[in-house]
Amino acid sequence: MSTKLLAGGFVMALGASLAFAHHSPALYFRDQIVSVSGVVTEWHSGRPHAYLEFAGTDESGNEKTYRIDFGGGSLMVRENEWDESTFSPGDEISVTGNPPRRGDNEILIDTLVTDFGRFTQSRPHGVRADPAGGQALGRGLPIIGIDATVTRADWSEPNVVLYVRGAADGEAERDYEVLLSDPPALLEFAYFTADDAAPGTPVSVDGFLVEDGDRAIIVPNDLDLGDRGPIIYSRFVPGLIAVALGEEAPAGGMGRAPGGEAPAGGMGRFGGGGPQ
Repeated sequence: MSTKLLAGGFVMALGASLAFAHHSPALYFRDQIVSVSGVVTEWHSGRPHAYLEFAGTDESGNEKTYRIDFGGGSLMVRENEWDESTFSPGDEISVTGNPPRRGDNEILIDTLVTDFGRFTQSRPHGVRADPAGGQALGRGLPIIGIDATVTRADWSEPNVVLYVRGAADGEAERDYEVLLSDPPALLEFAYFTADDAAPGTPVSVDGFLVEDGDRAIIVPNDLDLGDRGPIIYSRFVPGLIAVALGEEAPAGGMGRAPGGEAPAGGMGRFGGGGPQ
């Protein structure tokens, strides 16, 4: 049993706290993989979030308890229709996934091997299916995860834009523009102000990449800024993608294309422009 290191609607839930039983994918190193084998100690398949704990051995040979994070919606659990009888204490399992940025006993699941089969996460964490069963939430745009530093922030209406510098896994460092909602929405639903995004603030972003000439625009699915905790942006992704692409916002969307009218409670439009 060894460990091998291989390499937003906001969290508002109608005003709920940022605390979750599961964590945002932004709280994990998405460019690193750990593999651990062990035996199940506790299993819970139900709401609000499934979890599986097991005893394994770390790189130093010390036995410790790990917890598998199945991600928002516990997709792997739901797809395989696992229930309370699926796992029992003493079952042997092997887990591959992403290690946490803080702490060392959680794993964001990618693959789970059991005595009754091998199971793999069917789509990237944080990417939700279209409710109509059609295209993925990101409309086929490239998925990107970066660790970066804020260089400046533009809080003018209609959209807040974070200008950051960082690098995706295996790529050179570059400048990115992270497209957010309007300032009142950030304040009302996430208590997010300009003080939270001062130059030099570390930020981790998972989302969808829109290339526009020499500009790299990220529509975030989740955002971890400084020490304030994760902001889950998924409910606003369709509208923000429309804004980034200069299109009309979809029905019920949260945005407008340049020159268009924003719907009530909308996310504005995106004028853009690189760091100054």
